[in-house]
Amino acid sequence: MDTQQIAILVLTSILGPSILASYIPIYKDQKSGQYDYWLHIPTTTQYLFYAFWLLAALGFIWYILSLLIWPLASGQGLFSYGQWIRPLLLGVLLLSSLGWSLGTWMHFHKDASKGWASACLLLTAVCTILLLAGEAEAGAPWHRILALMGFACTVVLIDPIMWNAKWLLP
Repeated sequence: MDTQQIAILVLTSILGPSILASYIPIYKDQKSGQYDYWLHIPTTTQYLFYAFWLLAALGFIWYILSLLIWPLASGQGLFSYGQWIRPLLLGVLLLSSLGWSLGTWMHFHKDASKGWASACLLLTAVCTILLLAGEAEAGAPWHRILALMGFACTVVLIDPIMWNAKWLLP
């Protein structure tokens, strides 16, 4: 493993479980009926979200595994500027994902601004787009591109656009 792969492993090993843990209070609130994190999104649409969340989770896991197992192409485009680009984008993506759940929970429990959670979703989307563009420029294998595309369906289209629309414009 090179230093970039070690950084990716450390980031995802720490922040991945942290993100999952941050969803526990949200899940408990939603299940108890205390707060509506679905923002009145119809149940049938929620089922579509679940399917795409599964696709996103599988895509992200495969993307990370592919980064750790196979050599990283960095010779062209965005990733050619340094080995720190990929880990930086992943770190910001994961931190902003964590920021979304914390910001959303804070809004419901402490009347915090909706802006934080919204900005976190947008930052996650931008990082995902940059990762996908960087991998395409670097000539990454098809399965790595496909994994990011599956992940991007949720974090670029569903969360920052569909959920954010209901969040910001109730």
